[in-house]
Amino acid sequence: MLADYLKTIQHVTLLTPDEEGRLWERYRR
Repeated sequence: MLADYLKTIQHVTLLTPDEEGRLWERYRR
């Protein structure tokens, strides 16, 4: 799970702040 999280972090840097916010909401649950 942590590996997937770290991989997603790399993708997040390519996203807009809006999309990044949506990803963080998903991980906070």
